[in-house]
Amino acid sequence: MRRLLLAASAAVVLSAAASAQSIVSAKAGLVHLMEGDVRINGVTAEQKGDEFLSLKEGDILSTGRGRAEVLLNAGSYLRVDEKTSFKLVSAYLEDTRLELLSGVSLIEIAELPKDTAVTIAFLGSNVELKKRGLYEFTADAPGKVRVYDGEVAMKSEDALPIRVAKGKEIAFDKLAIGPVKFDQTVTTALYRWGARRARYIAQANEAAARTEGNSRVTYSALSSGYRGIWTFNPMFGMYTYLPFSGYGYSPYSGIVLYSPVTVYLRYAAPVINSGFGASAPDMGRAAVASGGSSAVSGGAPAMPAAAAPAMATPNAGGGDAGGARRR
Repeated sequence: MRRLLLAASAAVVLSAAASAQSIVSAKAGLVHLMEGDVRINGVTAEQKGDEFLSLKEGDILSTGRGRAEVLLNAGSYLRVDEKTSFKLVSAYLEDTRLELLSGVSLIEIAELPKDTAVTIAFLGSNVELKKRGLYEFTADAPGKVRVYDGEVAMKSEDALPIRVAKGKEIAFDKLAIGPVKFDQTVTTALYRWGARRARYIAQANEAAARTEGNSRVTYSALSSGYRGIWTFNPMFGMYTYLPFSGYGYSPYSGIVLYSPVTVYLRYAAPVINSGFGASAPDMGRAAVASGGSSAVSGGAPAMPAAAAPAMATPNAGGGDAGGARRR
């Protein structure tokens, strides 16, 4: 029943937004970005025309000297490093399952609605992501799980479940010791690449939120339990996450993900004559500018205006600094 609900909801949104931007399908596995040597089932993967590649259940994506970004549920990403491989076991949004075969993978989860799950299998263990957050997995022996933000539950045969919370990691050859703290100021190359990708996606989000706001598209018909959707920004040639209201989640400092409401408060909210010969912004816009919260944005904590990422030239650059262009 839930699978039908997700598909029907996606169809409603697609119809509503057809005049502005297109919406990604209701399954995980769309290959959003490929850099360098990327293969699917051993065959070099190439973007053809205006269509992104989508992984099917059972497909294996692997990288040599390259990286890839794959869309999971709304606002969530799988980013894989060089010399990394994984299998898409289940593409359903309510029960997404991945098997990590080698290398290092980074998973960013924006939200986990009720009755949904994301499970990662590797090295004989199943790791269930319990909260929105940022998680790094090393699938090469002895193996490691690192939690930058969020929480996971790790289950292995003949062992009790182990919970790993924010700021901790666990090495598979030191399970008896349990989770230990790690220095979050010392990051990996994949983490830094993920942060650059997140900033570029945030720029596409800002442009998309302004477009959707101007077209007065509403999402009240969406009933899948998600608080946002994937939406394609043709100016940037990439998908971005668009919250329905308030602000979207990002584990990276200084990144703002706008909804049509909150981007309106930032750029287009009306001003009110104070009666003393000077104009003052309305309370909603003042709250955004001051870092407070606005009832209009659904009570979400408003980000300071200075924290918003600067707009970039569409499709500017490639590699670590660039965006996901259609190939």
